Amino acid sequence: MNKRLVKIALIVVLIPVVAVVGYMGFSSYNKFRAFQQYYVDATKVIQEIARINTDVSEENLKADMDEWNRKANEKLEAFYGKYSGSEIQAITNSVEYTQALLRDVFALRLDYTDAIEPLYSERMQDHQTIREEVEYNWRMKTLEEISRYITNYDDKLIDSVDAFRESVAGSNWSDQYREYAWQDWGRDIKPQLIKMLPDISGAESKIAKYQRFFALMYNNREFYYVNEKGEFVFSNQRYLNDCLSTINTMESSWRKYTVFNPMN
Repeated sequence: MNKRLVKIALIVVLIPVVAVVGYMGFSSYNKFRAFQQYYVDATKVIQEIARINTDVSEENLKADMDEWNRKANEKLEAFYGKYSGSEIQAITNSVEYTQALLRDVFALRLDYTDAIEPLYSERMQDHQTIREEVEYNWRMKTLEEISRYITNYDDKLIDSVDAFRESVAGSNWSDQYREYAWQDWGRDIKPQLIKMLPDISGAESKIAKYQRFFALMYNNREFYYVNEKGEFVFSNQRYLNDCLSTINTMESSWRKYTVFNPMN
């Protein structure tokens, strides 16, 4: 056979093969790009949720948290709705893995609200019981429990991120997919998730302040009484002066004091 005809014949035979291989490669590339885009979008929705006002007022702790959850859930539903029914198995798995991670973050927010609620409770803020031993012991025990919870707060988030990464590591994805989700996304997602959580620094400062205040006022209970207005009435100016620097660190509701006999 003519060499030229042989070459033509080979080209004719190879064209479909090259086309199939090329299509498979292009399809594989597109799938991975779609997989990456899922995680890009996941980061974006986490950032959007983080921009929702995360501060909760002392007066409406539960109501403010419920409102935050409602707004955050709306954003998540829109995000997951976009990827529901994906034909790419790695994306379907990723939906499952990230949902579990974000459920943990939401649970951590709710746990935090429950944990710090006693800090703002009527019992904690009751001026009339500040000299009572039972109430003093309850206050100090409660403050210590809240402080211990906050100390472990960051560890709980780390555990959740580790659980996500373990799910990725245990998947049947290719190394390329696992490396992207486990390393490129999972390694850097914790700082983004932290922004979704309440700022604990304020509560930490408040607890330390309350512990000093309640201890001082209980230990000096013989030198003052609390009148009907909730004022601390000291027997003389010297005793008030000894406590004044600590009292003045407290909120305005606690900074109510006078002296029974100003001449002393």
